[in-house]
Amino acid sequence: SHDYTGAITAYEAALALDVNDESLTSSYRSGSESARASLSAALVAARAHLADGESAVAGKDWETGIECFSAGLSIDGMGDGELVSALRAALESAEASKAARDTARETAEGHIDEGNRKLASREYGDAIAAFEAGLAQDTQCDELQSRVETLLSSARSGLAAQESARTEARAHASRGEACMASHDYTGAITAYEAALALDVNDESLTSSYRSGSESARASLS
Repeated sequence: SHDYTGAITAYEAALALDVNDESLTSSYRSGSESARASLSAALVAARAHLADGESAVAGKDWETGIECFSAGLSIDGMGDGELVSALRAALESAEASKAARDTARETAEGHIDEGNRKLASREYGDAIAAFEAGLAQDTQCDELQSRVETLLSSARSGLAAQESARTEARAHASRGEACMASHDYTGAITAYEAALALDVNDESLTSSYRSGSESARASLS
């Protein structure tokens, strides 16, 4: 049953008795020594698994840590309650950390999906928020983090281009308004058409520029 501590106690009890038979005494002594050697080997192996597991989890390699702690706990006959408790606590901690990491990865993937949907519809602000939320997750995955960073960079570039186009379009529209005020309808048409040529990604702005152009054309005619 691999109860080495119990075996040692039993053999030592036998050795304490005067059986007046050297062969029996020798067999009891051999049994005690064998039990002590087995106990020592079990403890050495369990402690090695604990150390290896601790090294693995220090590097956030939860799978290897779980494997090591489980291997340590599978060793029979350690007879060391503190060591067993340490292995069990380490195993529970590694399992919890692995679960948290896996949840973080699932959550990050959800944010990526949401960000991609927003990016496809050119809702850059919402896309950026989604990708930033994905980056905030402790995924412990370089590939996943790199993927989110690339997408975030794309969303930020899209937003910057959009804002640049809107700024330029507003300048053209202001020029169109000034031309209309001075009855320079040809200049107004040119300015509004320049605004319309820009991709401002805003239907209300585009509509206002189109209306300005049509108004200028009507005034010119």
